[in-house]
Amino acid sequence: MSKCLKVGDVTDEEDQRLFQGIIPDTILDARGRINGGASPDNPVENRVSLFEHKTLASLKDTIESRAKAVQSDIKKRAEDLDARQPGSTLVQELLTHGKYFVLVSVTFANLSNDFIPLVDFIAMGAVSAHTRVKRFQY
Repeated sequence: MSKCLKVGDVTDEEDQRLFQGIIPDTILDARGRINGGASPDNPVENRVSLFEHKTLASLKDTIESRAKAVQSDIKKRAEDLDARQPGSTLVQELLTHGKYFVLVSVTFANLSNDFIPLVDFIAMGAVSAHTRVKRFQY
């Protein structure tokens, strides 16, 4: 993210707040992984994906509406920073990663739909690793 914007030039408090709101909690580089191509429909496969984790404290919102609101907020912050900082390419950078996954968790293991491709990716990697180990034992 810092290559899209000269972070040293972000001295305005509002710009700093906007920039901090765009930095992802997790970056998963799944290019060329063990299970690469095992699940081609998984949007995490063979790409660098950005993840944001949030909780849902209010019962007024649904899990998915919270996830959509966070995605919208991230996009708006990037657009605002691009408009305020000449030469900033944050929106363009976010688009190269595809979907910005928002992982929303609530009590009793209620999770947003963005957990599905992540859990699937992890499970496929575990199965692939287990299968490789078992091949050598026979």
